[in-house]
Amino acid sequence: MPPLRALLDIDAARALVDPALEAYFVRNITKARAIDPHYANLWESMLVLLRAGGKRIRPYLTLLTYQAFCDRPVEPIVPIASAQELLHLSLLIHDDVIDRDYVRYGTDNISGQYDKLYAPLVSNGSERRHFSNSAAILAGDLLLSGSYQLVLESRLPDEQMRIATDVFGEAVFTVAGGELLDIESAFRQFDLVDSVAIAKHKTAHYSFVTPIVMGARLAGVDEHTASRLAQFGEDIGIAYQLVDDILGVFGSQALTGKSNINDIQEAKHTYLIEQFKANASAEQSAIVDGLFGKKNLTESEAQTFRDVLMASGAKERTEQAIDAYTKRALETLADIPMNDKARLAFETLVERSIRRER
Repeated sequence: MPPLRALLDIDAARALVDPALEAYFVRNITKARAIDPHYANLWESMLVLLRAGGKRIRPYLTLLTYQAFCDRPVEPIVPIASAQELLHLSLLIHDDVIDRDYVRYGTDNISGQYDKLYAPLVSNGSERRHFSNSAAILAGDLLLSGSYQLVLESRLPDEQMRIATDVFGEAVFTVAGGELLDIESAFRQFDLVDSVAIAKHKTAHYSFVTPIVMGARLAGVDEHTASRLAQFGEDIGIAYQLVDDILGVFGSQALTGKSNINDIQEAKHTYLIEQFKANASAEQSAIVDGLFGKKNLTESEAQTFRDVLMASGAKERTEQAIDAYTKRALETLADIPMNDKARLAFETLVERSIRRER
């Protein structure tokens, strides 16, 4: 293994990535203003959302994995690491439209910002939501395109550029499939939906597998090591999504910055709900079935829903699954040759990703 010079932590990675992202938005705000000030407003709204939150885990994973397997400077791949965050923001914006959510990171998302912007102009609430969601779809499209632009800005040698675009393209292809499965889970026959498959394709692949494999492949690792790293990323990514499933129902909105009733209103088919369905009594099922998917759900009804899920043992079994996926991920990590400092950095990130309240 190569000797590590100064191993980045997540704050140091953010200090590299955020200026690159800011520069990207400033350039495009200027270009958009030349077309029309209203277009510049859309870019400014995206920048507001970027600044509002995001842990920068995905860019950090690319930089950390790259450092773990080669001793070259990380600066040439900062644009590629930054592209991971643009892809993430793009998917969040589109996901919020799909979920009919108007809050992200504790602030108005793009739909939410535009709903307020259009309020003096469009009095009909349904029509206004249509127009605000339309703006959000355009924003997500722009960031998806922008993520590829940042990859190209890295100016890597042709072979590395081919690797980067291949890995990135696979991420977009896979997450779209996972998102579709998630959408259809709300009305497909319950026992034909696999929540773990959704977690794997919708979250684990682009959030963990892609940034890890990107950094590893650009560092020049062999196929076997890349495969083992992908397995590590998949397991920790599934665990990460299961934590999200719990937070989506039991989390504090003040901490997560997201609604804790939306998943109930949208009848999200998650591992948590699968565990409830598999183990609930008839009485518990009747209560939950009456609330699951109810659009005008009250906070009191949401608390009843939580109480019944808790009593059924669904939350506890989901937590056990999180522990099992995390344990398997760490066992895989232990078998991959790397520097002790790098291994500790990965272990720390695992802990941070799983033991969280937002």
